[in-house]
Amino acid sequence: MGKKKNILLIASLLAVSVAACGKKGENAVIGAEGNTELAENEERSTGNMADGAGTDAKGENDAAAEGKQDGINGSEWVTHATEKGSIGVSLPQGWAYQVSEQENGDFSVNVHPQDEPEGVLSIQYMEFFGICGTGLVQEDCVVNGKEASKGIYDGHGYWDYIAFSGKYEGYVVENSAGESWWQTYQEQVAGILDSLSFGEEVKGAAEVVELEEGEPMEIGNSGKELCLAIQGADENMSICLSYGENEIEVAGFVEWLRECYVLRQEGAYFYVLVGVGFSNDAGGTYLLKVSEEGIEKCDYLDAVLREDVTQNYMETACKMDVLGSYLGIKHYGILGDKFYTDERVFEFFELAEGTLRKQLALIQDVEANLYGEKEILKKGTVIYPTGCDTEQKEFYFECEDPKYEGEVLQGFLEYEEKNEGFGYTVEGIDEYELFEELPYAG
Repeated sequence: MGKKKNILLIASLLAVSVAACGKKGENAVIGAEGNTELAENEERSTGNMADGAGTDAKGENDAAAEGKQDGINGSEWVTHATEKGSIGVSLPQGWAYQVSEQENGDFSVNVHPQDEPEGVLSIQYMEFFGICGTGLVQEDCVVNGKEASKGIYDGHGYWDYIAFSGKYEGYVVENSAGESWWQTYQEQVAGILDSLSFGEEVKGAAEVVELEEGEPMEIGNSGKELCLAIQGADENMSICLSYGENEIEVAGFVEWLRECYVLRQEGAYFYVLVGVGFSNDAGGTYLLKVSEEGIEKCDYLDAVLREDVTQNYMETACKMDVLGSYLGIKHYGILGDKFYTDERVFEFFELAEGTLRKQLALIQDVEANLYGEKEILKKGTVIYPTGCDTEQKEFYFECEDPKYEGEVLQGFLEYEEKNEGFGYTVEGIDEYELFEELPYAG
């Protein structure tokens, strides 16, 4: 299948269509493939957005530059760029983000307080933004020097969306939060809006370049070279990174170097991603922070990079051995010098929609969760695994609806690790006694 880039389990994609009106204040429902399905739907403020008033914002260039240097009270400047456009935003301390890209070129940066992921501001670029007119009041406003229209549904005291116009047509901010959330975070939201940059005005985005082993790259104004070196051979191979006189061993006892990416950006530091390979097709990715002071090994991800690497959007894959062997896909960004994701579910990779998918046949009845309700899956039912939440121990699947031909059901099984030895149980049933055959590999 084509790449699925909308696997955001916390940050909702709040697209409004002309055919269906959204209803505020309802939670997102996690689907079997890890997609978020919508139910129907810091101290710097230049306008009271909570009561629906417009924003008298600073000039956009001043705000963008200020956000890039200092953020809001020293917080993080986040950017994402595609062929269609660019978004830049300064996030207060304690806020998190997730980037999403769609097959048609639409994309978004979804932001929220890190401890309260259910209230999301989705900053989007979309070629078509449709609205439902029922209960809608629209008001003209100016956000960070940009003309826009603010939409408020059902007369409540906060806005539901801000759609920009003129040279910024196509950029939209949508709000999924309710009244209580808004009362708590309205000042921080106003500061976020004051930092928004779009298109060519976005500055400070990291440029991603590949660093080859033994081919030094000059970075920064100091003239220092960044160099990747491999020492040893076979299973005793070690990978080292140097910048000027500073050097660090990134990893030892690896079998091969997968890739190395440099995220070059303006400022006092830059990031380096180093992918390594081990036996049995296993691999991992190291995150390093490089500055004039030295090289710091910041984080490690037990997964390999796939493609489309940016600072805020990396598709990764790892082997998962739960009720069979699968390739699990997740998307990460970098936040606070660490790998960060809002996604809970690993989506299982499939080569084409509905084809080459693994399947599991039940040899006895078992209880499953289907759309929030406990149901019995009968012996002989064939399920198609779609994803796995390793923290909640939920194994997601699709299966044919026995009542309605051609319809598909989505749900999950709750599993546990065996008390002794390798393997799992589902509702207390050993996995080998529940399924006809399990597709474990290696």
